[in-house]
Amino acid sequence: MAARRALRPAVAGSPLRLVTAALVTLWTLLAAIATLPHLATADEIKLAGILPVSSPDDGPAASAAVAAIKASIDEVNQSVAGPAGHKVSFTLYDSQWSISKSVNLAFTAANDGAVGVIGELNSGPSKVMALTAQNLGMYTCSGSASAVELSDKTSYSQFFRTFPSDNMMGEALAQFVAAMKWRSVAVLASNTDYARSLSSAFSNTAEELLVDVATVQTIQFSSDPPTGTNVSLKAIAEVGVRVVVFLGEAYEWVTIAPQIREAGLFGPEWVWVGGDATSSMLRVLNDKKAGQDAFVAKNSAVKEHYAMLYRECLMAMARGFVQQLNSAKNKDDVLKRRNVVPVNKFLAPFDGLSGPVKFNDAGDRLADFTAFNIFDGKESPVFRIARDGWTVTRVNDPKFFDGSSKTPDDRPSSILGYLRYSSIGAWIVLGVTGLLALVIIVSMFILITMHKEEAVQELGLPTLAYVTIGLVAILGATATWIDVPTRISCQVNAFLLAVGFQLVFVPLLRKLYLFWTRFENNYLLRNHKRRTIVEELPWVLLAIVHPLVVLGWDMLSPLEPKLIATPSAISYQCQSPNGTVQALFRWISLGWCAVELASVLFLAMSVRRLQTASKIHRYTLHLVQNTIFSCIVLAPLTILSWPTFALGTYYIETAVVLYACGFAWGCLHLRIYNMTKRQNRARFGSNPPSPKMSSAVESQLLLQVTGKASSLVGEFPVKWVGRFASTWEKHRLVLALGEGYVGLIRSTDSSGQVTALKHIHASRSTRFPLCIELGMADKAVAAVQMKSEEQLEQVLNMLLSRHAPPAPAGTNRVYIA
Repeated sequence: MAARRALRPAVAGSPLRLVTAALVTLWTLLAAIATLPHLATADEIKLAGILPVSSPDDGPAASAAVAAIKASIDEVNQSVAGPAGHKVSFTLYDSQWSISKSVNLAFTAANDGAVGVIGELNSGPSKVMALTAQNLGMYTCSGSASAVELSDKTSYSQFFRTFPSDNMMGEALAQFVAAMKWRSVAVLASNTDYARSLSSAFSNTAEELLVDVATVQTIQFSSDPPTGTNVSLKAIAEVGVRVVVFLGEAYEWVTIAPQIREAGLFGPEWVWVGGDATSSMLRVLNDKKAGQDAFVAKNSAVKEHYAMLYRECLMAMARGFVQQLNSAKNKDDVLKRRNVVPVNKFLAPFDGLSGPVKFNDAGDRLADFTAFNIFDGKESPVFRIARDGWTVTRVNDPKFFDGSSKTPDDRPSSILGYLRYSSIGAWIVLGVTGLLALVIIVSMFILITMHKEEAVQELGLPTLAYVTIGLVAILGATATWIDVPTRISCQVNAFLLAVGFQLVFVPLLRKLYLFWTRFENNYLLRNHKRRTIVEELPWVLLAIVHPLVVLGWDMLSPLEPKLIATPSAISYQCQSPNGTVQALFRWISLGWCAVELASVLFLAMSVRRLQTASKIHRYTLHLVQNTIFSCIVLAPLTILSWPTFALGTYYIETAVVLYACGFAWGCLHLRIYNMTKRQNRARFGSNPPSPKMSSAVESQLLLQVTGKASSLVGEFPVKWVGRFASTWEKHRLVLALGEGYVGLIRSTDSSGQVTALKHIHASRSTRFPLCIELGMADKAVAAVQMKSEEQLEQVLNMLLSRHAPPAPAGTNRVYIA
């Protein structure tokens, strides 16, 4: 293979060297000439930085911000300003942590031609400087001032920031706490504008999320040593919470941390949550950490990632002014601050190193957040908090003081005044409640299979079905008492209790009313037809009144959970925001239920002596008496509240409701089932059951008493007219015409009246069909119903003539059909 000959380098002064130099020089001159028009027409966007770089406390942070800005100038000119034919310049002014100096420097920057200011570092100087700058026609951007007041565009119309406001930060903190299932926290804050603003935003959001801020303690860090430390830490230790939110600066945390440890507030049971200034739990969402790290590595003067937010100020300013210059008719109006537009029109979204940079109409940065976990000297992201919908997503498992990832309780479990679904007590309550509901439902299906039995038919399957649904609804309402209630659970609880109560007692009230009006009246029973919808409509209306009252309550002032917290107990109550509306509707509901219970009690007492196959009226009386007793037990616990006895109140209320529902089931379902079983055993056993009533009662016959030709006896339905709560009951009618008296004896207990015949006033009743009204000596009037019109005429004639008709041939008994 032939070897390639090496090129010989040109020597100085050679023709090749001279030609090359001439060509390079000519090319350079041509490029410079080509760029002269562009340089001549480039618009300089002058930006000023007013930051306390020489401050002993804030100097390092301010210097890092300035370094980030200066390191980004070339990038801004290459990617944003340069392509549009503009140039961005930056001049730093040291405010030396002096508000008056910041104001003076704003005038200086304006005189130097600046159109925008980046600064200040903190909210206090930013407020004053921003007002001054906007009066001079300049926009102001801060990467760390978070005061809520700066969002007020009526005062700060040309201020914006690349950092979320205290309102957003406080809301994010509260959302994070709520997502961790902590319902009680203590707040330890410094006495600064920043901490007060953040504390107010956090407390307001926490209240909306049902997070109890048990105490807010303030420490004056400006004094040396800080004042109020011991008192504040003691108050936190005694309030009973184990989650503490610290709102203050990083140096303030470093100052007080040793005293917190000495007070015993660090340990496995404790959790400390901090705001952004402590660089602990929450930060601006960092989607591009790798890009930040590369930027910091390339620019060693940038000491912290928060400096990136000032870089974003530079980017936002440049983009805003480039947009204004491109759309302006006269560029001097922009560069000489004569064409100022609102910040919502000045700003445009972009992708920065701190993530997507978006603004609201107030010029506040809209950002998601990340919760960082500090453990064993290391910081790691553990939760992501999305601002849209405030969803909290776990990124990594956090580590708490004990080294585990198990979230500590916000309060010791011994002071919780409610059951959590994860507790054994809740499992037991739900198990017992579910078992009782299952027994009630199964027993209903068993009774359906026995629908032909007399006791079941007497009460009616629809009535039993309504009662079953009502009892299950009431039992289901008790499940909403477990764990932290919500607005929906409060409303569902009230509605289920109202519906359940009506489904239990209105059908029973209807059945007792029918017993009271006609049960022992054969004529009414015989001529009774199936009830129509019109006849049933009043009962339907009666049943829906209470649920409608609850719905009206919910529309006017809906029930919402309210936290009741004391140092020794924490619980929740469902209350309306409007106390007057709540009191009004509560007493209406209680009054309506009391009227219904009184009505059931009245009818049950009135028909207690009726002879029915199921004896359901007697057991309904027991049921309503037991319900009234249960209400008496629950009344003081419901009307009055003892926060320290909240858990005991819950157990008592649950036990009473379970007992009342079980008792109702025993009086109805179980009673009918047992009675039917006994009747079936007797029916097919060796001793058949005795007839329910005599043949005379069944046929309403008057029979002659043996040996007494003028004495007759029979059983008839009787109603004492004018007596309170009187109903139709079987009475033995004794006509002793020879002896001269008439007797009406109740079949069940042998009570009644006997009156001399001469004092009896007999007449056909105009109020009741097929009835004779007997006026007794004590002015009592009894309506006695006959079997037929013929029987009525015969008995009425006997009473008026005082003589019995002759007996039929071949018998010694008188038969009156």
